[in-house]
Amino acid sequence: MRRRRVGVLFGGVSSEHEISLLSARSVMQVMDREMYLIVPIGITKEGEWLTQGDPMNTLVGKAEEDRKAVKT
Repeated sequence: MRRRRVGVLFGGVSSEHEISLLSARSVMQVMDREMYLIVPIGITKEGEWLTQGDPMNTLVGKAEEDRKAVKT
C-alpha cells in the first residue's frame, strides 16, 4: 500500500505559537507511520516557513530561548 503524504503545519505569528507546537507534536505522535508520510512544516513567530531538517526541534529550541530571555 502506498503511503499518503500529509503536511502538518504548526507554529506561526499567533500568540498561540507554543500551543500549536504541542498540538502538532501530539498529532504526529499518534499518526500511523505505515499509512502516512508526515511532512512537518513549521512557521516561526516572525513568519518564516521551515520545511528542511527538523522544524519542530528548531521551533521548540527557539521557544525555549525566548522563555530564557524573558526571565533574565
